[in-house]
Amino acid sequence: MKKIGILLSIVLLISASGYAQVAINTDGSQPDNSAMLDVKSTTGGMLIPRMTQSQRNAISSPATGLLIFQTDNTPGYYYNSGTAASPNWVRITDTSELSNYWKTGGNAGTTPWINFIGTTDAKDLDIRTNNTLRTRITQKGQIEVFNTGRSVFIGEGAGDA
Repeated sequence: MKKIGILLSIVLLISASGYAQVAINTDGSQPDNSAMLDVKSTTGGMLIPRMTQSQRNAISSPATGLLIFQTDNTPGYYYNSGTAASPNWVRITDTSELSNYWKTGGNAGTTPWINFIGTTDAKDLDIRTNNTLRTRITQKGQIEVFNTGRSVFIGEGAGDA
């Protein structure tokens, strides 16, 4: 009887250690092989812990990669890119998308034939202030100025109105 108990214990131990993945779902599907945790739903999302900046900073020895949602100051998703001993909380932004925008304070490291303000299709480029069209560069290279009653001079030495 003792041998059966030992054999059963070994079988349970092997089967438990051989499957270290968890699936949370309502359809009974197995977790994806590449995931430790596989959450699946068509009616809800996953809720990351929400806390203030001071609560975040009070986490003792946060693991590298720890993710939280900060609710105050600059709200957003933050992860620890540092170590447990020296945390470095970084706000998650889509940096690939941000690199495509021109900054209002200027840009550095630009290449004129790669980085430009304009269109890549046969569409005009409109310049607006207060959402009112002020200037248009047409697809034919013409500059149209829509002014508010003042004379407009384009070119060197044009003088004042």
